Amino acid sequence: MSVSLDASGFTVVTPGVLDRVVYVSSSSGDDSNFGYSAVAPVRTIGQAKSMLRSGYGDQMLLKRGDTFYEPLGTWVKGGRSAGEPMVIGTYGVGNRPVLATGIANALTTGTSSVKTVNHLVIQGLKFWANQRDPSGGGFTGTAGNEGLRLLSGTNDLLLEDVEVDSYTTNITAAGFIGPASNIRIRRSIITDAYNTSGNSQGLYIENVSGFTLEDNVIDHNGWNDAVSGGGRTQFNHNVYIKESVGGFVARGNLISNASSHGLQARAGGVIENNTFLDNPLHMSYGLVNGGPVKAGGVTGRITNNVFQGGGTIGSLVRGWALDMSNVASATVSGNVFTDSPAASGMAISLNVVSGVTNLGSAVGVNNLLVENNVINNWTKGLQIAEGLVVGGSGATGLNNFTFRNNDIQNSQKTTVMHVGADFSTSEIHLSGNRYHSPAGTALVNIGGPSAKWYQWAPGRDFGSSETDVNYPGGNRNVGSYGSAIGLGSASGYVSAARRLGESNWQSNLLGSAAAAYVRSGYGLTGTGTPPPTVPPTVPPTVPPTVPPTVPPTVPPTVPPTVPPTVPPTVPPPPPTSATTLVPTEDATIRGGAYAGQNFGSATTIEVRQASVVDNSRMTYLKFDVSKFSTISSAMLYLKGNAMQSGSMQVEVWAAANDNWAENTITWNNDPGTKGTKIASFNAAVTGSTATTYSANLSSFFTAAKIAGEKTISLVLLSTVTSTTAGQFTSSEGGASGPYLSVKA
Repeated sequence: MSVSLDASGFTVVTPGVLDRVVYVSSSSGDDSNFGYSAVAPVRTIGQAKSMLRSGYGDQMLLKRGDTFYEPLGTWVKGGRSAGEPMVIGTYGVGNRPVLATGIANALTTGTSSVKTVNHLVIQGLKFWANQRDPSGGGFTGTAGNEGLRLLSGTNDLLLEDVEVDSYTTNITAAGFIGPASNIRIRRSIITDAYNTSGNSQGLYIENVSGFTLEDNVIDHNGWNDAVSGGGRTQFNHNVYIKESVGGFVARGNLISNASSHGLQARAGGVIENNTFLDNPLHMSYGLVNGGPVKAGGVTGRITNNVFQGGGTIGSLVRGWALDMSNVASATVSGNVFTDSPAASGMAISLNVVSGVTNLGSAVGVNNLLVENNVINNWTKGLQIAEGLVVGGSGATGLNNFTFRNNDIQNSQKTTVMHVGADFSTSEIHLSGNRYHSPAGTALVNIGGPSAKWYQWAPGRDFGSSETDVNYPGGNRNVGSYGSAIGLGSASGYVSAARRLGESNWQSNLLGSAAAAYVRSGYGLTGTGTPPPTVPPTVPPTVPPTVPPTVPPTVPPTVPPTVPPTVPPTVPPPPPTSATTLVPTEDATIRGGAYAGQNFGSATTIEVRQASVVDNSRMTYLKFDVSKFSTISSAMLYLKGNAMQSGSMQVEVWAAANDNWAENTITWNNDPGTKGTKIASFNAAVTGSTATTYSANLSSFFTAAKIAGEKTISLVLLSTVTSTTAGQFTSSEGGASGPYLSVKA
């Protein structure tokens, strides 16, 4: 026996010589038949079930094109192993066999006496609550049950190429009877669940360790406005993942037209390459409004997805894309957020949990990196909820949030961001972003009042600009993708995707295909490279005296490259000899594709602010100043030059903390900066001979020693985009490495 994938990516389970294969046909079968041959099938599912043996790789195959007016019912049989699973599948050619279950439940795994069903594959079937479907001709009313109830303990359960339609909740996987793990649902169609007397979900998942959704179409669940009382409600969703789920992955799905949320990912996890279309609230991540949170916060990543449009719940126009809270660590990158309804909501919102039953286990928002995303034609771009406390702890804490190299373009409101009155660069790091609103000068809401971005940005939003970006594919969306593949519109694309199946497989109808097309139009490809720098078609609305991309200058009383003068009425101290300090640690970090790499052993250190984040670098230096009780003078020396013709600006900043090491620091875990720029210099090509550059850090080091600092970390960076990098010898490069000349 073996399990493999065919050329189209569907699972093939080949039975062993001792395994039974039972054939079932409602059109040509007879329960008196032998049943082990396609030419002599049995007629009913009940008869076929009785012929299967638990603990074997037996298979029950239903004839394609047939309709069975009976459910699978209670299921207690499983296979021998992951390589020898039991299979409920199909034979023949044509459409999926239909199990028309009326208003009854289609499948329940496990009982009080048989608590575990392992190694089961259900493949190629359509489960249809035909008497609940107002469009199907056999409608009798809205009473009904859940479709597939996967309640048993299980390890290794696969649903592939199944269609589940019109149940109160289409699929529940909950591990209520025993521990459940390793459940996968792939290439399936989950549609039109609704309930007029209770909650309704496309999928409801709880108490599962290891749950994957891959390449599915999950559309129009939680509501059906063709029946009285079946309209949209905020309590019903396409996919509802409880906090008790571990190892959640959603990849390549089309998630569309939900009653409320496309995906409630209360457990966090990996969300990648999906298309979210016209859900009133596309996705929540970690956030809970009622019930328990995942203790200690969620982790994971949200990458390379497309979020488009929104919807109306009652009279409320909703267009929220990504709502996050209770985050321990996560990355949001390479996504496109486009075309929200007018006057709706935020593309990305950092929020506070509410109604939580284990509030002491909630952690707020921590270690969140949002980079290389495009937010286009959304009502507003980013919101940091007022209830979050910068540097705080518990459910309201906000710590180490980075928002860099993102585009907020064609913002429907001039207010592109809500950052709150509690904004502080100690925990909120903004850099390299591009903002534009056709409604007027970009504004930032700072907790009630709004400020013009270009006036607010200096010292807060580094290397960012107010720029109208032209994208290589124009303003692509799912509608233009539908047109490009001959389906005319977004709704035409969704309708075609709902008809996908093994007998009608078209990979260009997957959510991942639509997402890739839309993302590439904004210059995002592969794993999420940032959009290219494109000359703006409209100059930034910035007064000439306040350029948005130039950080604030150091007050004139403390020139960055000249030591402070001593008032003439006070005699200077007697001269003292200088001490040379070399860094105890030094390392360059690099963004984009290199963000997880460490360069601590390199013989050079580098600095660059690039238009593409892969080419951006910063350098960290750490000095031990514990032997000094005071410092009156400190000069930093570097030897090197620009890597290409021209010059580039190098700035010296204080690191936010000293909790880094040269052999482990990366772009992903760097501590960031604090305060304002200490000093700067220009590195330029001077021929083949490297140049020595210096920066006067006296005032900073004097103040640091007064504050009792024993270790001081510096960051070399640039906030001005350049086509070249400054490259200098590192400590590993020999005697010409960086050093401080310090006087007590």
